[in-house]
Amino acid sequence: MNITVISRPLSTGPRRSPSQSQQRRKYCFDLGVSREMDRTLWKKKKKKKKKKKKRRKKKKRRKRRKKKKRRKRRKRRTV
Repeated sequence: MNITVISRPLSTGPRRSPSQSQQRRKYCFDLGVSREMDRTLWKKKKKKKKKKKKRRKKKKRRKRRKKKKRRKRRKRRTV
């Protein structure tokens, strides 16, 4: 008699990437190394985080609009 088990994730929310400690635990387990001894290896393995670019679209648009208004005002004054 065969019993099939369907494994389903407990949460149905968005999948979160594993935390650093979880990643490290898995890394140690895969190596078969104790957490304390692995410290040096882990430091070498860790990747640098990529910096996010800030978006300045809104500010630029506002600046442009301001310039346009200023120009119009100036034109009105001279005529």
